[in-house]
Amino acid sequence: MPHVQEIGPRKGKPQWQKVYLSDGSVIELPKTVILQQQLWVGKQIGAADLETLHYLSEYYRAQEAALHYVGYKARTEYQVRQHLSKKGFEASVIDQVIAFLHRYRYLNDAEFAQEFTRSYLKRKPSGYYRVRYELRRRGIAEHLIEAALAPFEDDTRQHHLAREAALRKLRALQHKPAAKQRQLLIQFLQRRGFTWDTIRPIIEELFDDLQ
Repeated sequence: MPHVQEIGPRKGKPQWQKVYLSDGSVIELPKTVILQQQLWVGKQIGAADLETLHYLSEYYRAQEAALHYVGYKARTEYQVRQHLSKKGFEASVIDQVIAFLHRYRYLNDAEFAQEFTRSYLKRKPSGYYRVRYELRRRGIAEHLIEAALAPFEDDTRQHHLAREAALRKLRALQHKPAAKQRQLLIQFLQRRGFTWDTIRPIIEELFDDLQ
């Protein structure tokens, strides 16, 4: 049965320490966990306790990585799961970290979807289908997407967004012939997720020679 040989600092992370065991293994843990687990030099570590310490080490490393990831930018649950998975954390640990993030409101996909939609449309006026695509690829559930897009899906709102996007784009197309401007503008609005029923009136307004 191994015992604790030394407890020392973890370089660059003062809130963590390294626990050196007599079998040559090293476990990194937050100081608070070391106190909670009542670890001291000379303490013997049974198999069950050793398994617990390894789990706690991975859990708190995953929690630290997740908090850093959500700390400077809002994220979805899907994004955090993907981030932690790529770092090699086990699914059971990720589940526990996700539960922690929800409990302390670091994650809220409904709020994310609503705020993302508002800021995205302000920065980049787009159609219903483009924003829907952007939310889907961030892992937002369908019912949350529907709720976030509801204020923007009526024809009047879509027309306003399409017109705003078109006017912004036209400033960059002024040097081109009118026919080319119209072609490029239609393609641009389609890429932005607007339907032809929304695009056509805008084109007719801006290019009154449309046949």
